[in-house]
Amino acid sequence: VDAGFRVTPLMTMRVALPSVTYPNARVRGAFYERLLSEIATLPGVLSAAASSSVPLAGGNTVTEVQLPREKGRADRQPSADWRVISPAYFATMGIPLRGRDFSLQDRDNSLYTTIISETMARQYWPNQDPIGQTVILSSHGNRERTIIGVAGDVRHFGLDTEPRPMVYYSTVEVGGLASSVVWRSAVDPASHVAAVRDIVHRLDPTVPLYG
Repeated sequence: VDAGFRVTPLMTMRVALPSVTYPNARVRGAFYERLLSEIATLPGVLSAAASSSVPLAGGNTVTEVQLPREKGRADRQPSADWRVISPAYFATMGIPLRGRDFSLQDRDNSLYTTIISETMARQYWPNQDPIGQTVILSSHGNRERTIIGVAGDVRHFGLDTEPRPMVYYSTVEVGGLASSVVWRSAVDPASHVAAVRDIVHRLDPTVPLYG
């Protein structure tokens, strides 16, 4: 079964940011940016990223979806699952992406963006390219967002379940209190666990790691 991502060699761990010291998206995004940049410099690490939840880890988050042409229609309130991810998440996970990824430069742009999955593209924009189209998502501000990319489908809930519509937000814009850090390595990725713990402790010793 195609899981939708390259399953090895990957390592993940969870990071939980205390809400008192990380009260907004700006400071949370800055923490992840520093953490991921240092992990990426470890010998043998090919890339590093973060996501509010990684595939097959359980749990879910859902947003209402509305197309601008259907704004105000109370009879149609479809939904999609969502994740908050850092730039380079798709490359790190080995998930194909058409269009462009989120970038650190997005923080200087007032344009709100999203990346959607192939299933979402087929469901809402059949027979047309959704890149450049807009969609209204109720989570994270209930804003109209421009679609900048279409990512491959991932079996988030098990290898025996079909992929569901998915939208992605950027850590640069939204941040997140708890995220999975994931890195891909040219060697055994578990060999980097101690070094990653040291990085987190040096950045902020109050931040717990688990999972």
